[in-house]
Amino acid sequence: MPRTSNNSAIIRSRYFGAFDFPGDSVVYIVNGRQAKNKKSAETEVKKHASKIDRVSISEVGPDGKRLVEISFSEDDKGDDIVVP
Repeated sequence: MPRTSNNSAIIRSRYFGAFDFPGDSVVYIVNGRQAKNKKSAETEVKKHASKIDRVSISEVGPDGKRLVEISFSEDDKGDDIVVP
């Protein structure tokens, strides 16, 4: 559990926990397109994102799934981004 200070969680992940949910409980939207599954969404973000612009994680909906939207900027040079 992350430490908190003044009721604010300290973020430890570049993706704000977007990939911490079971794959069958999430629908991923990556740069406006629905990803096939969790693995393809995570691979696309790690391979192409040079800057994460926005991560939005919804509450669980009536269908038992949550919506995770990730928007990012791509590296113009086409180099792979190494994520720690």
